Order: sequence, then C-alpha cells, then structure tokens
Amino acid sequence: LGRDPNPVEVSVVGAIAGGFTGIVTTPLDVLKTRLMTQGTSGRYKNLVDATIQIARKEGLGAFMSGWQPRLMWISLGGFVFFPALEAAKKLYSPDGRGMHAAPADTAFVVEELTAEADAKAQQQRKKK
Repeated sequence: LGRDPNPVEVSVVGAIAGGFTGIVTTPLDVLKTRLMTQGTSGRYKNLVDATIQIARKEGLGAFMSGWQPRLMWISLGGFVFFPALEAAKKLYSPDGRGMHAAPADTAFVVEELTAEADAKAQQQRKKK
C-alpha cells in the first residue's frame, strides 16, 4: 500500500481473517465440544476415537456443524479487534506511530562501546 491502512480497511481485513480462521478451525471446535459435552458417558475414548466415530456415524459434514454462526461471531470479533489493536499500538507507542515507527538512532551507543574497547586495549598495551 505504501501507507498505513485506515480503520475501515483494517476492520475489513480483520473480519476476513477472523472468518477464515473460524471456518478452518470449525472441525476442531466440533471435536472439542463433543469431547467436553460427553460427560461421564465415555462415548469417546480420545480425540482420534471421536474423529473416527463422528466420521463413520454422521459423515464428514458433521465436522462443519455450526460453521455459519461461528463464521459470523469470529468475523465480527476480527472486525472490532483488529482496529482496536492498531489504535492501541499507536496510543501506547512513544511517538504515536505504532509498530511502524523508525528505530531510534543508536549510533552513540556504538561509539561509546568502541571508545571503551579502544581505551581498554590501550591500557593493556601500556601494561606490557
């Protein structure tokens, strides 16, 4: 872009990223939910067993159960969170530019270290 994105652009990117993440992780969320809600029934022995049982009994489509509300919820979260994060970075950075700020000039530190090293080397030569 050659410039920092504006808040609307950041919100749209956040919503897209959130939506993509929500869809991609839905199968894992289905497995987690099934394992957590089985209670003491012991229906599933472990993650692999749950995966196999769900695939055999309900088909692969079962792993995408609830993708629509998850997509909406996580997209909305990204829409709000991304610009809030960018605003916080700008607010709390020393120069108000966020993570895009130019690094501070550190040449004086290098000069000091070089001068110290030269002084120590000179003292060692005098001792010999």
